[in-house]
Amino acid sequence: MNCIEILLPRTCLSCKKSRVLSHLLCYKCLSNLIPTHFSFTEKHPMRIALDASTTGHIKGVSAAYYHIAGSKPSSSLLSALKYRGMPSIATDLFLLCKDSLEAFLFESDIDGVVPVPMHPIKKWKRGYNQAEELSAQIAKHFNLSHQPNLLKKAALYHSQVKRNAKERTSSNSSIRLSKAKDFEARHLLLIDDVITTGATLIHCIEALSKIPDIKISVFTIFYTPSRASHNVVTL
Repeated sequence: MNCIEILLPRTCLSCKKSRVLSHLLCYKCLSNLIPTHFSFTEKHPMRIALDASTTGHIKGVSAAYYHIAGSKPSSSLLSALKYRGMPSIATDLFLLCKDSLEAFLFESDIDGVVPVPMHPIKKWKRGYNQAEELSAQIAKHFNLSHQPNLLKKAALYHSQVKRNAKERTSSNSSIRLSKAKDFEARHLLLIDDVITTGATLIHCIEALSKIPDIKISVFTIFYTPSRASHNVVTL
């Protein structure tokens, strides 16, 4: 710990109390994050939802933690990453989900990492695409090709936070594949920060599925269970 950290200790993003070293959350708030364990099972709600809405190109699907409405730790992390101009916490978020990712990618044949795209104007206003920040960390750690420009978002829409599933589906229909050459018969890992309705990921999968013989795996930091069921799976 350096002098700055002693004089100005960094505080937990959730409870605002002192935290330690590089952790984003204090130990108490960190313990309140609920792991999904999706990396250890093939049948889970996230996989079932995506399989029901896409063709047979999906190889694997996983998320590290649940994001349940009212959960302050996960909400604080997502807010900091997406709305408070803190792209650097992508590194810490990656470290939080590294074990889950390593289990998910064990003996996999991933060729490249692709982030969910953001419209250029929105990216310019925010200063970064949070999915791209995360995917860059993942590609670097696993020594994989990073492909931040493979998918493009052609239309600009307002925040999807208050949109329903139908509105989210409409707003994400503008996702386009920029090129298919050099990716035939490859296995790509699609990355996003959180899955809620799945609309964004579904349109990304549809766009990537235009590549001949493509295989697609999906990983997000957080998974939001259906409010109707709150289907939390634990081991």
